[in-house]
Amino acid sequence: EISFNCFFFFKQKTAYEIYQCDWSSDVCSSDLFWNFIIHNKSFDDIIIVSDSIKAAGLPEGTNKLYHLGELDIIIEKGVAWLPDKSVFAGSITNMHKMFKILIKDWHVDIRDAVKITSFNQAKKLHISGKTGSIEQGKVADIILMDRTLNIRKIIKSGIQVAL
Repeated sequence: EISFNCFFFFKQKTAYEIYQCDWSSDVCSSDLFWNFIIHNKSFDDIIIVSDSIKAAGLPEGTNKLYHLGELDIIIEKGVAWLPDKSVFAGSITNMHKMFKILIKDWHVDIRDAVKITSFNQAKKLHISGKTGSIEQGKVADIILMDRTLNIRKIIKSGIQVAL
C-alpha cells in the first residue's frame, strides 16, 4: 500500500502526542477522521507537518529521472518510486496539498487551516515573535493563493520567488 504521510502533533499538559496519518487511506482522508481530531483537540493544539521529500511538486513521468541522494527516482500518479517501481521512494505530499485537503475536503475554516499549518509550528518552536503570522516586523514568508487555492505568488524573507 502506498503511504502519504502527515504527522499530527497534539498538545498535552506536559508534552505533545504524535499521530501519523496516511493521507491516502480511507480513514485519514475522511470527515470521520477529522471530526475525531477536532472533537478531542482545539485548533490551538494541532500542528500538521509534512515529511515530503525534495521531489514534492516536481512534474510526473517515467521519462523524468530525479536524484534523491544517491538514488534515481521517478514520479508517477502522485508517488515517488525507484525507476523499476519496485520500491516506494518517499512521500511527496506537501503542505500546500494538505492545506487544500483541510479546506476543501474537511471544510476547515481558512483561518484555522493557516493556524495548524503555520502559526502553531512557529509557536511550538518559540519563533512566533519572528515568523508564523503576518505582522509588521516579522519575516515575510507568504504564499498567496487564488480562490481555488492555487498558488499565485510566493514571498520568502520579503522577496518574491519564481513559481
